Amino acid sequence: MNSILLSLRSLVLFLFCSLIITGMVLASGHSNQSGNPQPPSPPCTKKCCVGPGGSGPSGGENGSGGSGSGSCGGTCFGGGFGGMNSSPPQAASSPYPIHLMNGSVVEEETDLFIDGPLGGWRHQRSYNSMLDTRTYNNPNYNIQGRRWTGGAQSIYLRRSGNTMELFLTATSKYVFTDNDSGKVNGTYTGSTEFHATLTKSVALTYLVYTLTFPETGEVYIFREKDTMEPCWGLSTYQNDIIPLAERTNLHYLTQGLIGETYTYNNNGKLALVVTASPQSYFIQYSYYSTGYVSGYLKKIEVYDGSPAIAGTTKIAEAEYLYVDYQDVSDYVGTDGDLAQVRVSELLTDGVTWDHKYTQYRYYLYDGRGYYQLESVLEPEAVERIIAENSEINVPEDIFNYYSNNYDYYGGQTLSGGKTISDYSSRVFHLLRLYN
Repeated sequence: MNSILLSLRSLVLFLFCSLIITGMVLASGHSNQSGNPQPPSPPCTKKCCVGPGGSGPSGGENGSGGSGSGSCGGTCFGGGFGGMNSSPPQAASSPYPIHLMNGSVVEEETDLFIDGPLGGWRHQRSYNSMLDTRTYNNPNYNIQGRRWTGGAQSIYLRRSGNTMELFLTATSKYVFTDNDSGKVNGTYTGSTEFHATLTKSVALTYLVYTLTFPETGEVYIFREKDTMEPCWGLSTYQNDIIPLAERTNLHYLTQGLIGETYTYNNNGKLALVVTASPQSYFIQYSYYSTGYVSGYLKKIEVYDGSPAIAGTTKIAEAEYLYVDYQDVSDYVGTDGDLAQVRVSELLTDGVTWDHKYTQYRYYLYDGRGYYQLESVLEPEAVERIIAENSEINVPEDIFNYYSNNYDYYGGQTLSGGKTISDYSSRVFHLLRLYN
């Protein structure tokens, strides 16, 4: 009997260890996840290095964690994390972006960062392999590709019966219970481990929900049924979604200053962000209008003032390319997958632009799940592919070659003797399950 029990325990231990091993990531090159060393920051030559040097935004208005030094401060490419989503999702003590509790893949990227008041502005994206790919009539769901969320679109309230759900990223949701059900003015009770308060009130013709973090002084204001902006009235679900209208803090509120504001278009999608006064940079969002990716985020453009005013300059932009647009090959993924992000910055000479490309690949038709992230090519990997292979002249040429996981016999070999997978910054291996 004892020998049988020992054998069963050994079998359970073997299966457990096997599951953990299948969740590990084979990675090479640069990784932006915590736990890996980062290269030293290059000298600041970016037009958008507008902030003071030293520490940058992290949690509150003057938290630590920003990039840059001297007179440069933060840069447009990445930078410190701030506010509610201040830390990239951690992988349960793993240095790789695998959540060891459930095996999901989590990626988080900061495409653009502008130093300034309230800890600056940033556009972040987060990927979660377990995120539902359906839209549920939410105009901002999956607009950065299947299983991706990003920017202010991923920060919103949703009414659900007598509770209010707060969504921050692709991996976080917090629930508040209405203490004054049926009343337009009142308070909510949240979980004890989430140190924030939520209140509701009436301003003119719309409801205002104010989320306050007492420890940092940060304040997020959500507006519902604003007569100055279109309602999301296409469905009951959409009517229950309340978008972010302003990001500010207690000091700004007491001084009557305008924080970072958000305006939405007729389809309920984010159209304009104006950074907090006195900086007041204009950040415009535009979307694809045709094909499968109609409604997907196409471009973010950052101006150092209102584009309607003479002398205003565009200083940065991010452009997004998806499968099923501009002939992106199905070697990359399936319709709607985010294929490439190009981030561009205007250098300090006011003429030259610096471009960085990041590409993504996904598993395809082999039963392992559509829209599941297979690998990442960071900018330095894209640059190496172009430099070492004569047939690759621009980043988009990489789409024409398949990686190791596309075909049973492995990936296509480029003229430099390597496959696309050999250059990958991170590769994710999915466990195939059978009945």
